[in-house]
Amino acid sequence: MRSAVILGAIAVTTEYWEESQADGTRESGCRVQLRRVRTFPAPVPPPVPRRDAVFWAIEEPLWRADLFSEVGGGAPFDAAHYHPTFIGLTPCARVADAAIQQDPFAWISSRLADVPAMLAEAGHADLVRSLDQDGLRQVMPAILANVRATLAYRPG
Repeated sequence: MRSAVILGAIAVTTEYWEESQADGTRESGCRVQLRRVRTFPAPVPPPVPRRDAVFWAIEEPLWRADLFSEVGGGAPFDAAHYHPTFIGLTPCARVADAAIQQDPFAWISSRLADVPAMLAEAGHADLVRSLDQDGLRQVMPAILANVRATLAYRPG
């Protein structure tokens, strides 16, 4: 299960994720990321110039929250954490915040309420200018619905 909402040079993505740690611990849950978006012209120009003759690619992560639970663990969201910065595709060390484990939806909702601050924290304040702030406010209910659906998702 994956979703993406693209706003200018960034996308807010949500996806169900499973991973194993070096010690054999398995974690799963909702991954929420801010990712860079690049646009490029269509390889073959359309017969009539059109705005939709542009391709876009969702590229490297800029900021990530892993709203995870340990498989077989004792408490929901006991493995929840976030990565405020990346070097290329490599995230920084996990950052814990007790508020994530207590109420991950409230925590990510409060973070997404200020995407410019998230970009600044990630070291990408230059992308704030490309954000359509009004568009972001309008689409935030859909982004949060994607997060809620992914938090509830359990593969068959």
